[in-house]
Formats: sequence, structure tokens, C-alpha cells
Amino acid sequence: MVKSVGILSLVICIFLATSGFPQTQKTGDQDQGLQLQSNLIELRAVVTDKQGHLIDGLKKEDFELAENNQPQQISFFSVENAVKAGGMAGDGYANGEPTPPNAPETPTRTVAIYVDTLNLSLQTILRVKQLLHTFIDQQLTTGDLAAIISDTGSGGVLEQFTRDRKILHYAIDKLNPSSSFNESMLTPNLAAGVLRGDAVALNLAESLVKVEERTQAEGRSLEELTKSRANQVISEASYRRRASLFTVKAIADRLSKLPGQRIITMLSEGFTSLDQSGSIDNTEIESVISHAVQSGVMIYTIDAKGLRTPPGLSAEFPGMPGPESIPLYHSYMSQDEKEAMDGLHALARDTGGELLMNNNDLVGVMKRILKENQIYYAIAYYPSDDKDQRKFRNITLKVKNHPEYKVRTQKGYSPAELLKAVNTKPQTPRQRLVEAMTSPLPVTNIGVSANASFLGRDEDPQQVVFEARIEGNNINYKEQDNKFHFDLDLVTVVTDANGKVVDSSNDKAKGDFLPETLGIAKQNGYRYTRFLSLKPGLYQIHIGVYEGSTERIGTAVALAEVPDLNRNKLTLSSIFLSDSPIDKKPPTANVSNPANGPSKVKQGIRFYKPNSYLSYNARIYNIGSGGDSDLSMELMILKAGAKFITVPWQPVTSRVVGRNHNGVDIGGMLKLDIPPGLYEFQVQIKRSNSKEMLQQSIVFGVE
Repeated sequence: MVKSVGILSLVICIFLATSGFPQTQKTGDQDQGLQLQSNLIELRAVVTDKQGHLIDGLKKEDFELAENNQPQQISFFSVENAVKAGGMAGDGYANGEPTPPNAPETPTRTVAIYVDTLNLSLQTILRVKQLLHTFIDQQLTTGDLAAIISDTGSGGVLEQFTRDRKILHYAIDKLNPSSSFNESMLTPNLAAGVLRGDAVALNLAESLVKVEERTQAEGRSLEELTKSRANQVISEASYRRRASLFTVKAIADRLSKLPGQRIITMLSEGFTSLDQSGSIDNTEIESVISHAVQSGVMIYTIDAKGLRTPPGLSAEFPGMPGPESIPLYHSYMSQDEKEAMDGLHALARDTGGELLMNNNDLVGVMKRILKENQIYYAIAYYPSDDKDQRKFRNITLKVKNHPEYKVRTQKGYSPAELLKAVNTKPQTPRQRLVEAMTSPLPVTNIGVSANASFLGRDEDPQQVVFEARIEGNNINYKEQDNKFHFDLDLVTVVTDANGKVVDSSNDKAKGDFLPETLGIAKQNGYRYTRFLSLKPGLYQIHIGVYEGSTERIGTAVALAEVPDLNRNKLTLSSIFLSDSPIDKKPPTANVSNPANGPSKVKQGIRFYKPNSYLSYNARIYNIGSGGDSDLSMELMILKAGAKFITVPWQPVTSRVVGRNHNGVDIGGMLKLDIPPGLYEFQVQIKRSNSKEMLQQSIVFGVE
């Protein structure tokens, strides 16, 4: 049973009530135009010679286009040069200026930088964040439109396509790893072998599970536990794959409406294509490729891990049935490594991009991608009618009389996928809101940001705190009787790892402001908080804000991870920031944000005044029989992904502010005697006799 409470906290009072949703239908020439364009296939082609030099100046008649070997007529054609139109990288745009002063009216490249945080390890994502800051400053040109997009907690308005580097840097700092990433030595391929009934895989998996679960189970009990863990591993890996591919598809759809060369750079460590039966299923990948092709999108996939070292496992690994199991385990890990790259390779190959791996120079790799797409040809055509909508259609594009030229473009698509998308186009306001909410990319007509934090309490050890911030400056306020009125519908939907809806709410927010208080409301916006009791697992929490008077929409998505505290593993809650001094009370999520307080929230990030105090709280669970006496903690403040301030390791007991039956509460204060800017506050916890390390972080700013 899912329990929830919703709170909408404003600077001044509003009314919150259950609401229905308007069912008006909007029709007109706009919808008809979308229907007419549904069959148009857009390609972006890059042509190079044998030496890899870009070829410029080709004309429409220089190209031969075919679909399933049937010649096609090119309906639209243009050649674009990003450097001529947009200047060089960093031209007067990286030295303190958030937006380009001399940007062309129409961008020549639109770049979506998708950081697949669900499939990135902690070490990798920390390195990626630091390198992306450098890339944004040094490589983007004034003609580039860009966005930073991730899975684990939507930045909402921070994930919009923009030329504002300040927004891009904010979005990079908001990137957080998934704490469930690769936490088990039971790999997907080994788990798949268990589910297929492979006795060798089961024997190896049982030895691993005994150690990880710290169990003495044997025989049938151990076998059932191992199969249960194998199911969990495959289920979570499948969820991460589906979520990542769903995001890529949504990015492709969004790019189809934007100008210029359309590029997705996906930074990932790969994903499994195994389904619950332990078999390979590429259906989802093929669907994404079809959407990218029709949208004229190239996908570059980057193995963010960089140079790889062979998978390792100590020969002294406790619980191993024997030394002969070491090479067997290495074999399964190698299968996982290869299979993780197969999906990334398919996405890149069939959309005209490339899989880039075994390279630690991420900035150089990203620079190469932009350079390869400085000159491109935009080609579009209406494919000849084919009644068989199930047949995959291969695309071939060549330059006449130049067999030595290499043409890099989209390779093909499935018409059934595109037809399905057209037939499900939303019509009513409710349908449009649902479509917007289910997309992992935000709609930013109304500015919304979202965050989900785990905080298991004594009375509810499975609680998630969901908080959304609604910007107040772009809401429609109607003036009547010398008051300014607003009216919003707020809808939240929670889905589990299988996409099943486990909770939803529909609230209505109304408010009336006097002229002298309207400015405060616009400046500080509104906070909407819900407390959710969710079983252990991965969840997505979607919020949609609908303004009936204008039919504008704002959305955001946050990822929630609820650990299983019954596994008795050392666990750290999310970090909660506030303005108040530590008062020896457990952390709370419902922190008010008054207009005259020492901090303000902008685009989902708490900003403090210079020389004010940052107050933090968190909870440590399952500290064990030894108590907290053998636990240590380190505090760090990072800037642009690099260490800025470090508070050295110290006993956790020095920061305990409360105790309860399932853990201890820690907290403290830090004086922010630091320059204005954006920072990341990080807490690390470790046990003295173990290599196990816990880490949580949160972004904050100094005005």
C-alpha cells in the first residue's frame, strides 16, 4: 500500500484541493501540418575523402538516394557549415560570459549531451563531470545549441536546449550517479545463466551470493535465494536499459523540432540487452534507431570508462568453490563487457555516428565529434509507398562518380514504429500533459525542477521525499479587483522499475496576491512536497504542471532509489540542506524557504548568501553491533568536479545529533567563506575494518 502526503509551500497562502482536469479539444491547421510531415524522412549526411577530410560544396544532383534499393527523390536539400555560421569554439564566449554576444540567429548544430547516469559508475561520473565543464567552455561555438540530460533526477528547466553556458554548468553539477549501479558481483550474464538453468552458473552464483548476503544457507534454500537475486539483477539491469533507451528516443523526438545538425552524444558504460528469460532482445534498440533516423539525428556513443583493464577478482575471494572458478568468473565478466558495448555500437552505426571507446581524453573525443560535423548536408525525402509496414527499410546514400567518398548518415528505419507514433499523437489537454510527463525530457513552458531523496524514518523506513520547485516568474497572473490570481493543476505519477504506476495524485493550486506581494511570489516561486512510502527498488517520479488559461505545461522527472534496509548493509540517506543551526533533531525534508531567509532556491538549487552557514543532515542505517564508534566521515566541497575544500576524516561520533533504533543522525554546519559560484557538497562514510565506502552529494550555490 502506497502512502503519500502532498504539501505546496508558498511565500503566502494558497488553496490546495483535488481537481478534475479540463477535457477541451484543440484542433486546427497546426495538427494537420504535423500529420502531413509524418512521412518525411530527414537525413544528416557527412561526406569525407580517403584522408578523412570533410567535403564541402556538393549539390543536390551529386547525391544518389535509395530505400531498399529503390531510388528516391530528394525533396529538400541544403549544405551547412557550422564554423562559417557560428564562429570558432569559445570565440569570446568562454571568459565569464554565460551567453554568446554574437551568436547567429539560427543555430547550425544542436547537441544533446546525454550522460547515462543509470549505467555509469561513481568513479566514471565524477571524471565525466569535470571533463564536461572543460568541454562546454572550450569547444562549443556561438552557433551551437546544447543540453545536458541525465536519468537520475531531472534538472527540469536545467535540461532545456540553450546557448547559456551558466545553465549548462548548473546541469553538469546536478549530475548524480545511481547508487545501485553494479553493486553486485552477480553480473547480468551470470544471472541469465542461473535463470536458464545452467548448473555451472548456478554453482558459481551461489558462492557469490553466500558472501554478498552473509548467509549460511545451503541446499534448496541457497538455490532459491540465488535465483531470487538473479531475477533482481536482470530486472534492475533491464530497467536501466529501458530507461536509457527511452531517454535517447525522447531526445531524438525533441531534436526533430530543432534546427541545425542534430547530434546525440551518449556517455555510458553500456547496458545489457538480456530480458527476463535470459535471452537477447534488441526490439527496444531498433525502435530508438527508427526514431533517430526519421528525426535526422546522429548518435555518437562514448564508452565513458575510457581505457579498460581486464576484469579482476582476487584468487583469495572468500567463498569461492576453488581456484578454477576465477577464470570462469572472468569469462562471464568479459561477456558482460562485450554485450554492454553491442547496444552502444548498434545505436551509433545505424544512425550515422560512431562508438568511441578505449580513450581517456573525453574532451578530445567530444571535440572530434564537433569537428566531424562542421560541414554536413541536410537531406529529406518522402519515401515511396510500401504497403508492408512491418518491413525494415534500408537507406543508401552515395555521391555520384565518387566511390572513394565515405558518406556517414542514417542507415534505415522501421515504418511500423513511425506509424505507431503518428497514431498516438495526443489531442486533448490531458493527453498532451500525459505525453509530456511520460517523456524523460522536460517541457519548460512553465519552469519546473524536481528532486527525490531517501529518508527512512522510525515510523516509515521506506520513505521518499519528493520535492518540485515551480518558477513563479513565467506563470500567468490574472488581475481582478486589485489582486493577481493564478490557477495551476499539479499531477504526479510514480512508476516502478517495470513501468507500473504505483502512486498518483491530482492537486489544484490557486493563489491571490496583492500588488506589493506579487514580486515576491514571482521571485521565490513555489515548492510542492510529497512524502511517499515505497518498497525497496527503483522508481521514477513524474510531475506535470498545467495552466488551463494558457494551456502551457511544465514537467520534470526525478529518480528515487529505496534501499532494502532489511539486508543489514551499511546505508546512507540522502543529504538535506537547511538554513537553521543544528538543533539535535533528525533531518527533515519539509524545510521552509522564506523570502527573507539566508538562502533562496533557483532552478532547484539552494543558493546561500556569502559568509552564511550551510546546515546539513543525514542518517546512517545498519551501523551493526559495533555501533558508530568504528565509523569515520569525510566532508568535501567540490567546484567544477574538482576538490575545493576538504574536511579530513573524523569519527562519526563527533557529528551525531540523534540516535534511533535503525541508525544515527549526523549533522553539522559549514561557514561559506568561499567565492560566489556553484559547488557540490559531498559526504563519505567508511568503516575502519572494511573497504566499503558510502557517498552522497548535493549541489548548492553561493550568490
